[in-house]
Amino acid sequence: MGRISNIVIAIANGRDTFQPGKFVEGNVLIKITKAVKICKIIIRMVGKCKTKWKTGSGDNEKSYKGKELYCNLDTVLWGSDQQETQMAAGDFSKPFRFRLPRDCPSTFSTKHGDVWYVLEVVCTFPGIMSVDQEHTLPIRVYDNVNLSADPQTAELVCRPLQIKDEQKEDSCCCSDVSVTTDVTLDKSAYAPGDTIILNGYIENGCSSPMPYTIVLKQQVICYGTRSDFSFTSSGNLKSKEKTEEVVSWKGQKIPTRSRKVFQNEETMKIPDIVASDLRNCRLITVGYYLKIKGIMPGSCCDLTFELKKVPIVIGGRPRFQGPNSSVPPTAPPLDLPSYNTLEPSAPTPGDIVEVKINDTEPPPPSYEDSVGNVAYTAPSQQEITRDNVPSQTTYYDWSQSAFTYN
Repeated sequence: MGRISNIVIAIANGRDTFQPGKFVEGNVLIKITKAVKICKIIIRMVGKCKTKWKTGSGDNEKSYKGKELYCNLDTVLWGSDQQETQMAAGDFSKPFRFRLPRDCPSTFSTKHGDVWYVLEVVCTFPGIMSVDQEHTLPIRVYDNVNLSADPQTAELVCRPLQIKDEQKEDSCCCSDVSVTTDVTLDKSAYAPGDTIILNGYIENGCSSPMPYTIVLKQQVICYGTRSDFSFTSSGNLKSKEKTEEVVSWKGQKIPTRSRKVFQNEETMKIPDIVASDLRNCRLITVGYYLKIKGIMPGSCCDLTFELKKVPIVIGGRPRFQGPNSSVPPTAPPLDLPSYNTLEPSAPTPGDIVEVKINDTEPPPPSYEDSVGNVAYTAPSQQEITRDNVPSQTTYYDWSQSAFTYN
């Protein structure tokens, strides 16, 4: 008998990114060209973190690993554990629905570790020598960290960050070269999509124009324990650090012995990166810092400088973007007149308004004409009394007994 010819995992609404605590749902579609016996077909959602690296070489080589499980959920689509199931040829579909944990970290990948989530369909067949048939679909989890909701980070959103440093070189070959920086960032915490705005100056104290670059770097620390057999391994967590550039902004060369002044100048834009700390992950931590680097031109050689780095905090996007958030409106824009073309509906106070009367128009009708020439006679005061006004309600004589009242 043949095997399953095609397996498709179709997520509802075509989504591929989810937030912690949200549902992941859709349908599993399979195509069978020839009847086949199965034990069962399941779909599984798995979320894990793995770290791995090595140090040393030869006899001194040491291996470190770490593993953390966030979710491992499965549901049976066809078949069961008790008996085999015969599936006829045709197309079949079954829905599925899983819920992500509320405290799972964002999807992340670096050289020495990964946080990943995957949907996996597994088809098992009867027989000792049978091989399972699998189909996987990775999904992305994005933990949208709201910096304003946390009192510790809410202050950083409004607090400017200063970079103040100076470097000099007085060696014999490069005498009297220096760079001085006093720059202030508009805030200390950013979200993807934000632009870093600078105020302040960078002063070139060299005898030639000085190039400079502002760099945002990501610092990742992975943790793990000894995975190779060793009587001396203590089992304590060890760490492996890696730093790489995320984005940079290159300014124009600063002229000889002059200042580059920043006045609300927009520089780099924060890309779509994971939030600081990688919340809810114990094996990987993520941090960010900003620094200014460049080249100090000397009389006989050029010296590379890097001013002190300052840490910044990265949060989540201000508003989580769904798959259809960028769909443009289908209706055409309304062609409305501008306010300048509208005529005033009332005269301006203090204006003299001329009222024209058309003498050819007939006068308004009299009261008699309006009511059909019936003259109206006002009643006298004597005619309007309480006694001669008929009552509109039932009258009860309260002097009579309830048992004798007719």
